[in-house]
Amino acid sequence: MTGHTPWPKLTNFARYGLTFKQANRLVAELPYCPLCSKPFHRYRPPCLDHDHRTGAVRGLLCASCNRSLLEDVGWLRNATDYLTNPPAASILGEAIYVPHSPGAAGFTEDYDA
Repeated sequence: MTGHTPWPKLTNFARYGLTFKQANRLVAELPYCPLCSKPFHRYRPPCLDHDHRTGAVRGLLCASCNRSLLEDVGWLRNATDYLTNPPAASILGEAIYVPHSPGAAGFTEDYDA
């Protein structure tokens, strides 16, 4: 085995305290981003994600998810609550759907723009 990792972003694995063998094991066992489920490849290489408070390596994410992920667990809980219980329907007293939204309740092909 040479000292070459298959993904450019993991060439600095030692900076995060990983050995070459550990970095390759992560790449082999995490072939896709666990947040967006998109597979890693040459144009979407994985980024090594770590907790900035503790320094603990968490795993691999795509660059987009790695940039979007916030360290604030409270924010993540709020986002989950917002997505599972969106406030618009309770504020307006009814669910409103964007016209021509496939799969949305109340969706019809008849729409006068």
